[in-house]
Amino acid sequence: MGQQQQQQQQGEEDNNTNKKKKMMVVVRSRVSLTWTLIHTLVLMSGLCCVGVMGVEMAGRGTLVAVENGTVEAVVLDCPFTLEDEDRFEDLVIKWYHNEEPQPIYQWIPASMPPQALGRFVDVVDEGYLIEEGTSEGSTEAHKHRALRLLNPTTDLTGEYRCQVSSFNNYRTMMHHLVVYRKPEEVNLWTKEIEVNDIDAGQTKAVEVMCMVSDVFPQPTVTLTHTLVSGGHSQELRGIHRRFSSGQGSYSAQVQAEMLDTELEGLTEFHCHVSINNTDVRVTQRTLYQPSMEERTEAVTARGGSVVITALPASLVLMLLVLGAL
Repeated sequence: MGQQQQQQQQGEEDNNTNKKKKMMVVVRSRVSLTWTLIHTLVLMSGLCCVGVMGVEMAGRGTLVAVENGTVEAVVLDCPFTLEDEDRFEDLVIKWYHNEEPQPIYQWIPASMPPQALGRFVDVVDEGYLIEEGTSEGSTEAHKHRALRLLNPTTDLTGEYRCQVSSFNNYRTMMHHLVVYRKPEEVNLWTKEIEVNDIDAGQTKAVEVMCMVSDVFPQPTVTLTHTLVSGGHSQELRGIHRRFSSGQGSYSAQVQAEMLDTELEGLTEFHCHVSINNTDVRVTQRTLYQPSMEERTEAVTARGGSVVITALPASLVLMLLVLGAL
């Protein structure tokens, strides 16, 4: 009987201990939730507390463009200023990629070392330090503010937003990173075809085709033509563009047509490929000689008609003079 009482007493003590532990967990959770809520409300309202420092950004966002697989790392900085550089107990620095809700990197100078998160764990250099020569680079509140991306590839292209927050306020800065891949191939060719034209009926034309492969991001592709004997470059009308993507790159097929009667002689066609926000410009050229089908004009002169068939202007003038005699 005494043993049963001891077991019962021990069980009650265990239950009391478990209840206390649960209460402590609940209290801690409530405290953490309350602190988070207060911090969020203060940031949203912009209220200023006595003795709490404010933060301001000290620069502008940048556009960075690098070729895939050609650089060891890219550094995106997040310069800011504090009202009091010696007080940063509440400072939090976070980096975000595109519209992702979770940060890819965060650092709390007063209590937590730099930490890469999610798929950026193997991409972000957590140990990177701002150089001593930069503005405020040597102070404790700034040394891990920058984001260093190792061996950047095309999948890292996008918007990067740094957010610097204190208990008083927060500020953000946006950077745009383009990791591009030049086109593997750009092929341009022409093909003589026959078309039904509303005015000319069945007539000859030229089909101009440009194929672009393995490029990133999606390029801009344009077709132009120039008369070899002289003239300005003009963009072809009615260009059809079709893009496809796969395995981290794009391909493009661009096509247009021109009637041979629209061309005055030997013509050079161009395919221009460019990537926005970079200095990548690739141009391919090819020559095309339109068919010299009979083009006739009836010129009425005294004594009858003179038929002129695709003749130079000087010869036309001579025939007109002779016909008038």
